[in-house]
Amino acid sequence: MKRLKIILQSKYLYLFLVFLSLLYLMFNIFFIKYDSKYNNIKTFLGVVLDYNIDGDKVSITIDLGNEKVIGTYYLNSEEEKDFFLYNLKYGSMVNIEGELNIASNNTIFNTFNYRRYLYYKRIYRLLNINKITIDNNNISLLNKCKNYLNDLINKRSNSEYIKTFILGNKNEIDIEELNNYKFLGVSHLFAISGMHITLFSTVILFILSKLKNKNIPIIVSLIILFLYGLICSFPASIKRAYTLYLLLSLNKMFKLDIKNMYLFYLTIIIN
Repeated sequence: MKRLKIILQSKYLYLFLVFLSLLYLMFNIFFIKYDSKYNNIKTFLGVVLDYNIDGDKVSITIDLGNEKVIGTYYLNSEEEKDFFLYNLKYGSMVNIEGELNIASNNTIFNTFNYRRYLYYKRIYRLLNINKITIDNNNISLLNKCKNYLNDLINKRSNSEYIKTFILGNKNEIDIEELNNYKFLGVSHLFAISGMHITLFSTVILFILSKLKNKNIPIIVSLIILFLYGLICSFPASIKRAYTLYLLLSLNKMFKLDIKNMYLFYLTIIIN
């Protein structure tokens, strides 16, 4: 254990790991090119990761197993819209017929490139959906929890803001309103961030602070925060904050005495 502590306290370990992570990053950017494996396929079977119903347009992010696609379907009637509002869920199994397309590049130099944005999210194709069948018989327990929370929030007034604060889902907030928040410089309040991790962990640790074993509150908080991250699909901000909180907790529990700055480096490397 002493030898392990000496190794973990060495700055040369973290410099070496930083060097390795930079090599890995450069290799992925300049030498490996990813592309879709579904170029000539018209029928798809996948699981709904995220969805948004806006007017007559349904946008769905679907996990096909090997990769993700974003599908778009246009509703034909109010009855069909009601059907989707009631039946489309997180974790729904969907059978889809449609055509794949490539996202557009930016037409003006140095502006937002939607194709590159999707590429780094490991989404290589867009899907124009002609026909879709929904099966809700095999939704996982995690997605059932997410759907329950989503339905609970929908029953409340200003549900779109609550979803943004708790789940990080901005789909239901008007674009013009979001732009106004950006102009005012308060758009960060609508992003799931380390603030959520700090707030939740502080509350959990305070509630369990009377326990004699001081490691139990930390372990409980790590489990609850991990489940919260799963429900939110672990956006980058939560992933960073949770990784740092996990490392700080392990450092405290096992008395490793690693400098916080080294743990910060390690968080960057892991992410």
